[in-house]
Amino acid sequence: MPGELKKHFGFHFSVNFGNQPERLYVFESPIDALSFAQMHAKEYHGKQRFLSLNGSGSKVETITKFIGEFGVPKELHLGLDTDLGGFNGVLKAKQQVDWLKSLNIPALNDMKLVIDQPDHKYKDWNEQLQKNQDKSLHQQSFEKFYQENKNRFIDKDKAKVYTQKQSQDQSPMFKSYTHAM
Repeated sequence: MPGELKKHFGFHFSVNFGNQPERLYVFESPIDALSFAQMHAKEYHGKQRFLSLNGSGSKVETITKFIGEFGVPKELHLGLDTDLGGFNGVLKAKQQVDWLKSLNIPALNDMKLVIDQPDHKYKDWNEQLQKNQDKSLHQQSFEKFYQENKNRFIDKDKAKVYTQKQSQDQSPMFKSYTHAM
């Protein structure tokens, strides 16, 4: 419907505007997105979008909807918090990315997933900026992220690790994405 308000995309902004972003950076809160951009703006060139999930990592379906509306980036960067919610958010986002890649759409197959969490001594990017001691960027693949963090969070009483079947059961949220392609 013309003029209809777009919902479910969270707080977002672009840097070096262009139609399709080269990199999409995802954070749990707007302040983390702004903090990361402030700390690392000089390191990145090209079209970039920053997206806040406006809540915990449990809202990662926003990523799929956002990509469906605004285009597939070359790189998807997850800068979620270093706590249990952030860990589970990264796991859920990885499952969504795997599901999207199973659609065999060339742009999705080529999209690279990068984990950009702050150092573990900080809860999130805003805390790391406030401490102003460490502006390092800790980029890693999902596999390396998982190996480094699984022992911190995977415990039957502490973390819910989603199975592939549970991810597929959630597939109705992807219907709007596939229609947007």
